[in-house]
Amino acid sequence: MASGLFSQLISMGMTASWVILVVLAVRLLFQRLRLPKKYSYYLWAVPALRLICPASVSSAFSLFNVDFIGRKAAGIAAAVEWLAAGGSAAGVAKSAGAGLASGAQGMAQGAGAAANALNAGGTVAAGTAGADIAGAAGNAAGNIPAGMAEGMIQKVLDGITGGSVSAADLLHIASWVWLAGLATILLYSLFCWLRLRRTVHMAVRLQDNVYECGNISSPFVLGLFRPRIYLPFRLSEREREYIIRHEEFHIRRKDVYVKALAFFLAAVYWFHPFVWLAFFCMGRDMEMSCDEHVLVEMGSGIKKEYSLSLLSFASNRRLHPAGPLSFGEKDAKSRVKNILGFRKPGVWAAVGGTLMILVIAAVCLTNGTGGADGAGTDKAEINGTEINSAGINGTEETAGTPETAGTVNRTEDGQPESSMSQEGSREDAVLPDIHEVMGRVFENCWKSQRMLSFGDVVPEDGDYMVRLAATEDGLYEAYGCVSPEYGYRGIYMNFRLDGMDNINEVDAEWVNLYDGPKLSAGDYDGDGRDEAALAFLVGSGTGLYLEKLLVFETYDTAHMDPYELSGEKLEEEIGRLLDYRVDTAKKTVDITERETGRVIVGGLSYKLEDNEDAGFGGVSYGSHIRYALGDQIYLYVGVGIMNSVFPEPGYPGKDVAFRVIYEDPETAGKDCFRLADPAEGVYGVNAEANGEEAAGFDVREVLVPVEEVADIRVTNGNTGTVFMVGTQEEKEQILEAYAALDIRPEEALQQRIGYSYRIQLLDADGNVLQNVTPYKDAVTLDGEIYDGSMNQTTTALLLAVSAAREG
Repeated sequence: MASGLFSQLISMGMTASWVILVVLAVRLLFQRLRLPKKYSYYLWAVPALRLICPASVSSAFSLFNVDFIGRKAAGIAAAVEWLAAGGSAAGVAKSAGAGLASGAQGMAQGAGAAANALNAGGTVAAGTAGADIAGAAGNAAGNIPAGMAEGMIQKVLDGITGGSVSAADLLHIASWVWLAGLATILLYSLFCWLRLRRTVHMAVRLQDNVYECGNISSPFVLGLFRPRIYLPFRLSEREREYIIRHEEFHIRRKDVYVKALAFFLAAVYWFHPFVWLAFFCMGRDMEMSCDEHVLVEMGSGIKKEYSLSLLSFASNRRLHPAGPLSFGEKDAKSRVKNILGFRKPGVWAAVGGTLMILVIAAVCLTNGTGGADGAGTDKAEINGTEINSAGINGTEETAGTPETAGTVNRTEDGQPESSMSQEGSREDAVLPDIHEVMGRVFENCWKSQRMLSFGDVVPEDGDYMVRLAATEDGLYEAYGCVSPEYGYRGIYMNFRLDGMDNINEVDAEWVNLYDGPKLSAGDYDGDGRDEAALAFLVGSGTGLYLEKLLVFETYDTAHMDPYELSGEKLEEEIGRLLDYRVDTAKKTVDITERETGRVIVGGLSYKLEDNEDAGFGGVSYGSHIRYALGDQIYLYVGVGIMNSVFPEPGYPGKDVAFRVIYEDPETAGKDCFRLADPAEGVYGVNAEANGEEAAGFDVREVLVPVEEVADIRVTNGNTGTVFMVGTQEEKEQILEAYAALDIRPEEALQQRIGYSYRIQLLDADGNVLQNVTPYKDAVTLDGEIYDGSMNQTTTALLLAVSAAREG
């Protein structure tokens, strides 16, 4: 039974290959005609029906009436039938029906003659080894040398096994391999689905079927019969609105069922590369059509915000192919380009798209009528084209949890000098050791300079290193590790001692979003030897922004030992230094210094305008944690005020700043951090200095007047390509975004390593007026870096530059 089913799938899959190729070509035509993506999405129903239905009707306008395609279809279908019948003519005649009996008999005779001649050491002439394919099969296929396909198959088997394995044995073995592959894929998909369900089991209901969860990094829909929308925390109201619309449209259009069926077909045809190609292209068209639906509903004014959300959510999440419908998946770069170029379709686009789909369905879902003489065969029984045994085998990453901050030091040639033991989680037990993976990523990326800049969109597969930060003197550098097994886990610290690179590995997770990591060096513990300090984002969401601080002891051997300021230690130190005082009459709270009673931040309200009975609920310090690094290390903690009505703290935008004291671990042990000098602060600089600097800074003094710019030269930092912006419209868009920059000087910002795009503003004589390197949260102007994290103007410039094309 399994052999018969498998041979039928081979036949149906090969027929569907031609249909998939046609759909891919028409899909490109739709793209040229700028038709909405929903028509490309609907097209994929045609190959899906070919993969599901073993029978069809014949028509004069079928794709399989094309001479070349018809010959391939009939010839290889006969070979598949011969395999299924165990290499006997009788079996072929029985399975193919009376209409094919004479043709199958001829092919089987040809196979026997070819095999006998080859086994005897003789030669076989292609045209005379056996009878021509006769009858209906001959009419459909043309003059294919009889027995050629079967003889070649049997020849290969005889050569490998000495004649001990028949065609029937081959098909039997292959069918069991197919079943094992199908079972593996389905079981692993079930495991991934259960793991995802466990991830969101603590989600909080926001409204109707919409839930918020702190353990996810991208919105998605989960569930077939009662689909739910899951959102990460820290989404703005505007962002939440269009993301919910996107996901609700998935649900209304029944995309959850479509994707489940499409993945099941891909799993059944796991050996067929074209089916997997169709699956991923269909998913991309599905997401793009949803993007366009949201733009039609909400207007083109959200294009920029929508694109930024896509880029953010695509950076840090990789989902199993059978996973949920995720807002940020499926080639974010192509989706952003489609969004920025989208225009609301007219009536003719709908008419043209619908007619094209109907034509493709009629051409591809029907079988051919036969050969030149009109004597047709029942191709509903053949339904096959070309056998291709190539399959796609892939693995999906399993996210582990780092348990230690142990390091492995590697010399410049990439070899480990020593290793610290690591106790992994249960999930880590089924994965390679994290330091083995980091060693492989280092070998693949370091010498080949397979590097990305922080904030760049990382491709969904393969090994990558991301430049995180560097000190001004270049003595210390930090790089992030990205691997299929662990995702964004692992940090490389490069200690360039005496001009030599020395890599120290740190098992720590990091996030490729928002503000970049910060790296500085200084003698923080006063022992006469410099330490390196690294602060980087580890978690974000609604009302949540958490950075981690690592301080590295450095040694003459180029080793670096990391020490972490843990959350437990932070809680202990903040509780030791701070207290609060409540004024119930005014419904305000003052944050005070515990020892002296001095007010640090005063007048924080817990009053609710629509609920006079709301009482004080407490103070929270654990959701906004940021560090500023330099000669000293400063901690900025956001003050959250809770009331008796809502359990989640509100943040009035007030920070308490602390100086971080780091003591020599040789004397203090692992408990080497403490906090001191609490004061009201603004992240990056103290409140007084920040106010003076902001008041005295005019952004127009550092920007070039746009009327002086005649040309713009763009350098792609990833490919090295340099080109002049081609159209006047693109120049105006870039200059408009440039003139709108809202930035400020920020001493705490580190210079960035690498870039995605850099532009040079040129005057009419070709002279460089200014070098500009935009990032998502900052911009560099002639080598000076300016902060843009308080708004999205630097990101808007980056998007405008990325959309430019060569003239």
